[in-house]
Amino acid sequence: MRALLRGAAVAALLGCASTPAPVPARPAPAAGDHDSTTDRSIPETSPALAAFDVPAAELPPGLTFGPGEPVCASVQPVTFYAQPATFGLVPKPRARRALVMRRGGRAVGSVLLFEYGAGQIPVVRQFLDSLLWGEERAPTAEHPEQVAVAGDVLAILCLDERDDAAAWYTDRLRARHGARLPRKCPALDAVAREAAEAGNDKAATLAAVHRHEQELLACSTGALFVAELARGENDLPRAETAFRRAIALDAQGDVLLFSDGLYAAHDGLALAVAMQGRAAESLPLFEQSLAVAKSTGERKLVGSAEFNLACAYAELGRPAEASAALQRAVAIDSKYKETARGDDSIRKVLGAPELKWLSQ
Repeated sequence: MRALLRGAAVAALLGCASTPAPVPARPAPAAGDHDSTTDRSIPETSPALAAFDVPAAELPPGLTFGPGEPVCASVQPVTFYAQPATFGLVPKPRARRALVMRRGGRAVGSVLLFEYGAGQIPVVRQFLDSLLWGEERAPTAEHPEQVAVAGDVLAILCLDERDDAAAWYTDRLRARHGARLPRKCPALDAVAREAAEAGNDKAATLAAVHRHEQELLACSTGALFVAELARGENDLPRAETAFRRAIALDAQGDVLLFSDGLYAAHDGLALAVAMQGRAAESLPLFEQSLAVAKSTGERKLVGSAEFNLACAYAELGRPAEASAALQRAVAIDSKYKETARGDDSIRKVLGAPELKWLSQ
């Protein structure tokens, strides 16, 4: 059984990915620059979106927050706000609303709200994450916007994180609306800083992680970082504990930072359990990993999950189920046929009639 590591999580291992540095908010293009392309068929508010308004009495001192022209550090959120259906590529929202936060004459940023039909937000995220962040599919120093989801409402947060109002508003989203969005993980910054001071030496990085491990385990992204690093060091019990912690924190609303982070955590947990010789216990974990992969809508993750599930069935001597899962993986990516031929788990059932197709 082969661990297929996630790109963003693995890049974090020795590169010490840290919380993106805030970029000062700057005004979006003037209304006249994009006004002609704005989809005016979308209602500018709805009861669901109006629920996100903040009464003046509940605002921090010196802050105003109300409808206005979007202000973002990047142009992509404003482009999406103007044309959220992107010419039929994603579902059109039922309504949208832009709220602008100001402190005196300075813009702290904007919150762009979209109400969708039931089950549509995962489809939107497949497109939106790439539009906002490119291949990283997660906030960067250049594109620091965050995305929060609360029921059928999606919010793009274009806030200057140097201002305390940004943390106040994200805390409010979690408390008032049950929104799912990442929490900051200062321990990742500490690890990155200490590793850099030591020349990014691997041993120094590992030592820094051990020094800050309890702090890292306090946030979902930090826990996933520890888990992937521990698995890379073949410390499987430690990896298992950290993967379970990352999944638990995500379920509590501290969303894993990377777009495929929840799948990476479930897949990593299943692999860590399987690699400790607990094949029967790993099977439902691999099944859950597949369910999470399907929820992302990313075929490459589904293919990976189907392959690992096939390996789990093979370890348990269940060739029929192994063959079915493997065929689904091969249908997504033909590389899995060759990979299976050399996999130690699949070899255990290669002689079964159900796997004859693999040698053809």
